[in-house]
Amino acid sequence: MEDDKRGDRNLAKAEAARRLAHIQRGVFWLGTERTLTRQRHYNLVFLHARRRPFPAFAEIAVALQEIWPWGEVASVEEIESRLVSRWPANLVEATIWKVVGDSLAAGHLLVNLEMHTLDRKVPLALLPPGAPFLAPDALPETLLPEAEVLPQSIELQTSPSISGSTFDASVLSDTQQERFHRNVRAVEQVLAGVQQTKVATETGIPRSTLGRMVRRTRELGQIACVPRGTYVRKTTMHPAFQECIHRLFLLPTRLTMVAIAEHTEMHQVTARLSSQTGTDVQLPSYKQVRTEIARLKKDPDLVAVREQAKSLPRPRSSPESFVLSLPSPALLAQVDDAHDLSLQHLMFLKEVTDQGRLQYNHRIGLCLVAAGRGTTIPLKEILDQPETMWLQFRRRMDKLEPFCRIAGHTSEEVYEVLATVEIAYRELFPQLNLRQWSGIIYAWLTHSLLDPTNSGRVTMDNLMKLVTAALERTYEAGKVDVQEEALEQAAELLMLRRNTFRIIDGAGPSVNDQDTVSESPAETKPVDAKKESQTLSPEPEHVSQKRLESQKHPATQSKCAFCGVVPIDLQQFLDSGVSLVECPDCTSTSSLTPHKETSNSNRTSAAKHARLQQSRDGLDAK
Repeated sequence: MEDDKRGDRNLAKAEAARRLAHIQRGVFWLGTERTLTRQRHYNLVFLHARRRPFPAFAEIAVALQEIWPWGEVASVEEIESRLVSRWPANLVEATIWKVVGDSLAAGHLLVNLEMHTLDRKVPLALLPPGAPFLAPDALPETLLPEAEVLPQSIELQTSPSISGSTFDASVLSDTQQERFHRNVRAVEQVLAGVQQTKVATETGIPRSTLGRMVRRTRELGQIACVPRGTYVRKTTMHPAFQECIHRLFLLPTRLTMVAIAEHTEMHQVTARLSSQTGTDVQLPSYKQVRTEIARLKKDPDLVAVREQAKSLPRPRSSPESFVLSLPSPALLAQVDDAHDLSLQHLMFLKEVTDQGRLQYNHRIGLCLVAAGRGTTIPLKEILDQPETMWLQFRRRMDKLEPFCRIAGHTSEEVYEVLATVEIAYRELFPQLNLRQWSGIIYAWLTHSLLDPTNSGRVTMDNLMKLVTAALERTYEAGKVDVQEEALEQAAELLMLRRNTFRIIDGAGPSVNDQDTVSESPAETKPVDAKKESQTLSPEPEHVSQKRLESQKHPATQSKCAFCGVVPIDLQQFLDSGVSLVECPDCTSTSSLTPHKETSNSNRTSAAKHARLQQSRDGLDAK
């Protein structure tokens, strides 16, 4: 931390703050790890984070002054018990810590921050506003001068007989340094002309190992004499092949090593390099391709791109830094899309909550927001596992309502969703304005058909079905904005015809046919048998005459068994305006006419269905 403050930019900022403090007749202190103890630093950060104002602070602070007089020694836990019946415990505790932090800033806090770690049980006392200022231990205004470190003379044992780069043996342990110098002396003797077998016997190095060490020392230098050292040889592959392998490795198809080695782009690179250099360039061997791919797999960013991850991996932060980064008094961490969390993520969240409570007395509430369908509870299978960790995780959940659910969206949230949809489809519909229809859409989607419980909430499924259907119709019409007619058609399909069959292949009544019949029942015309036969597909010549006649005159249905009389109230019939009825057995339609029965009561009924069926049979026979 002190090294960072010695930068030019940080020194300039410190100088500006020092001058501002002197102008305002204040004191400027600069604390580092050399001048500020860890305990005092934690206490200052702890109180500074709790000095943020919140709405209920002024009201609770007035009551706090009445029950906690100036100079009385009491702990936060004791003072909180006096007010917990009037306000929530978390707001009372936040108010107490803010008052303590403000008193420390004013120099009126009676506690030694060097000896005590602030928590709920440490006794505290506050001085009145008119009391003298209690100045804490002073800190320097500038950084302390750096301690002079005498350079240590490091003797590097090098030999002019070994060519290549040298190696600093001081980074090795004592045992490794001894073995390194032994290997260097053995290689120097072999390079000087001494027999290799004699040197291997005197130094205790196997003859094959010594020979391999001599060959590598000639190529790499003294680093080859490091015991159990690792080094990377420079690849002999052309950079163009490396770039091609890198590009093929990141393809979404995730090619195998053999596919990359034999890919056509590799052959194209070979031909291009051969034409440029004028020499015959060979394809990389399979071992070279495998080595290059193994190097690429060590990069987590490249692996994430190859696996099409949602986000690039980032280094895991320590639980301590995460806990201290949370603001106070808002002690709640909310995690969206919790259904995508892995076991490692859940373990990290449990560790964060444990570290905050045990080490820093920093209670953290955790809210996992997940998407579910039906009565399925997200993450329940993981939390119900018998391992100790998941039992502890489940025990920390709310005792009465561990799982909560939001049934749908309000009208304000529907407005926000429509605004987001406008941004997503702005390229296709430059003048799209769905927010003007938010009230109408909300009224449609809270209809009793879509909201049988009258909750007044809109589900995202119904909302997106309605909007996408309207956008499809608008796009087919070539318009740049959604009109009310398109929304009405989409709402009608969603509410009124969501359980209706629409025949898309074959003969039979469809939704459109039913609509036509209901709108204009009197406009039906007899079908010409010749025209109907012309529309049929041609038949082979060996088809019998009987079959042709059956195509021209479709076979009549058998007589319907229903022949009863359905009584209907006359006034109800006249008010409805219905002129056609449908048989419940054969779905045939007939007209309704009012008449008077012998009992002189105004009634209406349909003609007997058997007579209607007989008349149809006679008409077909003619």
